[in-house]
Amino acid sequence: MLAGAWGLGTIPIGGSDFHEPEDGRPVGVPTTWVLVDGDGPDGVLDGMRAGRTAVSAGRDAPLLLRIEDELHALGAAGTLLVAPDGSRAAVRGEVARFPAGAGPYRLDDHDGGIVALCG
Repeated sequence: MLAGAWGLGTIPIGGSDFHEPEDGRPVGVPTTWVLVDGDGPDGVLDGMRAGRTAVSAGRDAPLLLRIEDELHALGAAGTLLVAPDGSRAAVRGEVARFPAGAGPYRLDDHDGGIVALCG
């Protein structure tokens, strides 16, 4: 899900290349989530510019959100929260909260694959 290097100050945005259902790639894989203050395209663009984004492996996949100084892992029981310094914390429960410093943070599955990330 994650290509290339990224670090502090990076705003995560995910996307896919969908042409035909026969290609075997469903729409919305990965999915970018944006916290917006208002309606319409300007609200979305402002949220992206402000770095209020998160990326999940799909619409129904685990999600990692930054809300002020906390990370909220949703639907992520059994994953690992990985901090920018490489430290890890087990995610227990369908909703788990963690203190957040400067990002980026990610959720890894049991095979080490990235299933969600946020700045």
